[in-house]
Amino acid sequence: AADFEVFPVNGNVDLVITKGPKLPTDHVGDYLAGNPGTASELIHVDNFSWPLALTPGTWYLAVVNRERHSVTYSVRVTEYLPVIVPLTSGVSHSAVLAPTGRLDYYSFNVSSNAIRAVFEILGGFSPVQMFIRNALPLPDENNAVYRTTFATRRITVLTNSFPVPLTPGLWYLSVTNQAPFPANYTIRATEFLAAPPNIVIDPVLIFDDKTLCLTWTSLI
Repeated sequence: AADFEVFPVNGNVDLVITKGPKLPTDHVGDYLAGNPGTASELIHVDNFSWPLALTPGTWYLAVVNRERHSVTYSVRVTEYLPVIVPLTSGVSHSAVLAPTGRLDYYSFNVSSNAIRAVFEILGGFSPVQMFIRNALPLPDENNAVYRTTFATRRITVLTNSFPVPLTPGLWYLSVTNQAPFPANYTIRATEFLAAPPNIVIDPVLIFDDKTLCLTWTSLI
């Protein structure tokens, strides 16, 4: 999310913002804030904002003077970076998600010898949906490569899965609340590793009446 703000000192100014490459004008932009007098202007944009959601790239601001004299003002933009919670294989994480449209974010590191990964929402009914991506940007309803539904709350990804196979490295998950009330949920990611290769030894046998001794050359 991001807040775009203007603080006028001695007159009325408005704030207009756009997502590049287009530039804002005094009346045209993706968002406009026009409080009267010396009241400050605030435009809040997040992943669910309408008509334009917050996306990476350059955003432009125009401060428009509505007076017939010069106006002193200050401008401020605040970007809120998401908190990403790392998950450990097979370990559940529980949280409560408010009905604000925001997303909880998680990461999971897939090992180089993993052959399967399972991402799931556990427990009873919870009105949340999980989005998954194998790379940045962070997943949401528009760019997820996998997602859960009310009917399917477990996603299994194999090394030959479609549309995106399991690959080593960081995978990203997000959870959103689809209900108008706070939602409790539990999330878990689990990877399954390939079995180590069998090692065949050709030992030298040394034995007597009571002892059998096997010796061989170690590969490690």
